[in-house]
Amino acid sequence: MNLFFRLEISTKMINKKKLLLINGTQFGYSAGHYFYCKYLSGDFTIRYICYDRGLNRLSLKGTDVHYVSFKGNKLIRTIRFIKESIIQSYSVKPNVLIVAYFDICLLLALFCRSKKRMLDIRSGSLKKNKFFRSIGNFFILFQSLFFDGAIILSDSLRKKLSVSGKKSIIVPLGSEIFFTGEHDYNSLSLFYVGSLNNRNIIETIIGLHLFLKTNEGKKIEVNYSIVGFGSPFEIAKIMNCIADLGLSDSVTYVGRKTNEELIPYFEHSNIGIVFVPRTPWYDCQPVTKLFEYTLSGMPVIATNTYENSRIVNKTNGVLIDDTSEDFCKGLLIIYNNRNSFNSADIRRTVESFTWANIINNTLKPFLERIA
Repeated sequence: MNLFFRLEISTKMINKKKLLLINGTQFGYSAGHYFYCKYLSGDFTIRYICYDRGLNRLSLKGTDVHYVSFKGNKLIRTIRFIKESIIQSYSVKPNVLIVAYFDICLLLALFCRSKKRMLDIRSGSLKKNKFFRSIGNFFILFQSLFFDGAIILSDSLRKKLSVSGKKSIIVPLGSEIFFTGEHDYNSLSLFYVGSLNNRNIIETIIGLHLFLKTNEGKKIEVNYSIVGFGSPFEIAKIMNCIADLGLSDSVTYVGRKTNEELIPYFEHSNIGIVFVPRTPWYDCQPVTKLFEYTLSGMPVIATNTYENSRIVNKTNGVLIDDTSEDFCKGLLIIYNNRNSFNSADIRRTVESFTWANIINNTLKPFLERIA
C-alpha cells in the first residue's frame, strides 16, 4: 500500500505541467502572481523570473524563484532581463509561459521557448494625456497579438483595450481572508494599503481633518494607518500634510509591508480606504485592496469608479467622489451606521473573490486546457 502510494505521488510529480511566470516585480510583492504560484504549485512545476529590487526575498514552497539584477540604467537592465528570461525558457521548456506586461514584452513572445504564451495585462495606460493614453492602450493591444492569448483583470478593461474575447480570459483580482472575526466600532480605525503614487491620498487625510472638525464636540476616537510604497516626493507630501493639519497623533504613515506583516492591520482596523482618482484610466481598473478589506469583514469608503461600483453596496460600504469633502461625508455615513455593519454579511458580498476560488475555478482549468 505504501509503495503504491509513493508510486502514485511520483507519477503525479513526473506528469506535472511546467509553468514559467515572468514578472519584473520582485516575487511576493505582486499579490496576484504570488497567489497564482501558491494555488497552482500542486498541479504545475513553477519557475518565477523577476528583478531583485533589493526588497526582502520571500519564498514559497513549490515555486523556484530566479532573480535578475536590477543594476544599471533602464535599457541595460531590460536587455539583461529579456536575455535571462529567454535563457530560462530554454532551460525550463514550459508548457505555459505567462508574461506580466511591460513595454517590449513582445520580444519574449517571439524568442522564449514555450508551447503556449500568455500575456498578463493588469492595467491599461495610465497616461493623463488622452492622446498618449490612446497610443499606450493601442501598444498594449499590438503586443498582445504576438501572444497566444491574454489574461485580463476585468471585462471592462478588455473592452477598453479591444482585446479579442476569444483570445483572452478574465481572471479578476481577489484576496486571502486575513481576519475571520467580527469588527467592533468603539473607535474608528481607518486603513489604506497600496500604491501611493498618483492616488491623491492626501485628500483622505484632509477629509479626515474635516470630519474631526465637524464632529469636534463628540470626542470620536480615530486613527488612520497608511501602508504602502511611493516616490520620495509622494511620501514627503503625505508626511507634510499630516504635520500641517496637526494629525500626527491620529495618522501614521507605516511604509511598505509584506502580506504576513499586514495581518495585524486587517485584524485591528475596521474601515478600509479604497481611494483612487475618478479618471478614465482608473475607471475599469479593479483594486486588490477592495477585496482584502471586505473579505476581512470591514466596510469600505471607495471612490465611485465603474469597477468599485460593481462591488460596493450598502452592506459593505459607501461610494464617494474623489474629493476631501466627499471623503468626510463618506466617513460620516460609516460612523452614523457603524453599528449596522456585520463582518460576516460583508464577507458574503465578496465570497467568490478569494484567491483560492478564482485560481482553482477559473485560472487553473484554463491553464490545464491550453497546456
